[in-house]
Amino acid sequence: MVDVTQIGYAYADVNLCADTAYTTIDVELCSGIDEVHHNAMQIYPNPSSDNFTITFSDRNTVGELEIMNVLGRMMIHIPLNGQPSVRLSVGLKAGNYLVLLRTVEAIETQQLTIVK
Repeated sequence: MVDVTQIGYAYADVNLCADTAYTTIDVELCSGIDEVHHNAMQIYPNPSSDNFTITFSDRNTVGELEIMNVLGRMMIHIPLNGQPSVRLSVGLKAGNYLVLLRTVEAIETQQLTIVK
């Protein structure tokens, strides 16, 4: 068990009828995703002018790669079927992006900076 929290609720209507209720919530660590595999991918060069390569520490990575802008909008989605790296030239505007590697084993995110 990670934490125990008690929540209370009080109510009163216009006729001054009132009551309270309390409940206890046991919070457990229950993530269905394994710990992040640090350095499951490398992005270089980073910062980049637009052409960059993403390599994977597991040379047979199967999953998906997503690049999102700072608002969370998906800009690029690439299915991965065992390739050791992906070389990209995608015309992203200057700014910061989040690169998300999602596999069956884990999820890893890294920041990508595009400079023009």
